[in-house]
Amino acid sequence: MPKAPSSTPRSLLIQGCTRTSPPSPKCVINALPCQVNHTGPVDASPHYWNPTVDSNDSKSSTSYFRGRRLRGRKVVIPEEYEGVVLRKTGRSIMQRVGGDSDEAGEAMKEQDEEEGDEDNEELQVVEQVAAFEHVVVWNHEVVQDPLEDPYSKGIEEWIGFADAVCLKVV
Repeated sequence: MPKAPSSTPRSLLIQGCTRTSPPSPKCVINALPCQVNHTGPVDASPHYWNPTVDSNDSKSSTSYFRGRRLRGRKVVIPEEYEGVVLRKTGRSIMQRVGGDSDEAGEAMKEQDEEEGDEDNEELQVVEQVAAFEHVVVWNHEVVQDPLEDPYSKGIEEWIGFADAVCLKVV
């Protein structure tokens, strides 16, 4: 019996994320304690955004945003991982369940449309636009406790989850 078609793709194909592709530009992710109606890079003047690293703690920073003092804490991504910024392309490809997720999927898409797609899965194509090695989590007036901060906890929990379910290749 054929599977019911999925309304949204559940898998991603990341373009520009191979060992042979040129390196992505490096960026710093700043998680601010406010809503800013913009996503993407900002060419901020040092007059408006100039974080300074604290002299007594290299993982803590201080900055001011719209007159408010912010305190930040650096959350480092472990060396065996890479943080990436992705952009939706609006494209998707079909892949056989259990098949390879490379560009051969494009050729398979045409072939599978003729044969039916009960054994296929839709992959949403995204592209890598930047990479990062750490995230700075900002809070008003004080550095947030890493045990209470949802960003820090989320990163640590996902890395722990990935370690638990992925095989380590030595």
